[in-house]
Amino acid sequence: MIEMRLSREEQRALEEIEERLAFEDPDLDALLARPHQDETSMLLFGEACRKVHAVPGQVWRIAVLLCVSVILIVVGLLLTTSS
Repeated sequence: MIEMRLSREEQRALEEIEERLAFEDPDLDALLARPHQDETSMLLFGEACRKVHAVPGQVWRIAVLLCVSVILIVVGLLLTTSS
């Protein structure tokens, strides 16, 4: 992880934003202040966050099934129209 330092102005602006957030929405501020991003993601997105890793495999299977289906339909149409 690359660490970048903020200038004094940027740091001041960030602190002002954090203070406004804490004042305007203390629940969101508490949620964002938690140390683990995974825990925050789970709270924000729930069950959908757990299934993110399973989606690419499912998408790949559906894409292959769709391609095979289209190829079979095209071959079937070519065979019926040529005779």
